[in-house]
Amino acid sequence: MKKRLFAFCMIILMLSTFSLAMANSAEPPGLTVIVNNPPEGLKLSLQPDPDNTVPLVAEHRFWEGQYRFYYHDFPGGKDRVKNAVLTVSGSGINTQIPIPKEYFGYNNQVTLDLKTNELVQGQDPLRAPLLTAMRVLLTLIIEGALLFVFGYRTKRSILLFLIVNLFTQTGLNILFIGARGYWFLLYVLVEVLIFIVETLIYRNRLTEHGKKRAVLYGLAANAASLLLGGWMLSSLPV
Repeated sequence: MKKRLFAFCMIILMLSTFSLAMANSAEPPGLTVIVNNPPEGLKLSLQPDPDNTVPLVAEHRFWEGQYRFYYHDFPGGKDRVKNAVLTVSGSGINTQIPIPKEYFGYNNQVTLDLKTNELVQGQDPLRAPLLTAMRVLLTLIIEGALLFVFGYRTKRSILLFLIVNLFTQTGLNILFIGARGYWFLLYVLVEVLIFIVETLIYRNRLTEHGKKRAVLYGLAANAASLLLGGWMLSSLPV
């Protein structure tokens, strides 16, 4: 049993180290423009003067479009970009929107409302709670399915599972609010800590079966959450 646990932990450690190495790169300073349900063909760009235009790089995740630019893309850097306007084009839209200078922080987010052609600093108030609820629900589905696979059926076992995961996963996902650049590094580091804490709790409190099964469930559930959940979360807006 000890050898199997040691081998399993070593595999998780190697996978986590590999994930950390891949994630260990910060985004350069810039600005992200969030657009909800952007129409196909929508293009955003910055125009520092009438003769120059810098397109924003688009990334679509489910219902959300994120359009990014980095200050180093501008000749003259951040000081010059403060005089730029946002050009919105495509899908029957052709407009220019001034960007207040205070919106140009180190790595800020702004939200573009296509109905009013207005830019709002930050993100929609419901965005973070919605994404948090989706991530927590995803984890409950993954680990809850394994709970039944491992033969846990009593109300006490299910209640313990819900309490532990609602506490740890809600805390984890609160850290995602406003996280960019190093978000995956943060995810892996905190998940490894949760991995250890939850396994110890299950070992001592998940008493429907023996401690060995409880430990194996804790390891399997958190490994699935770390790997499969991390892969699926990479497709959700951050």
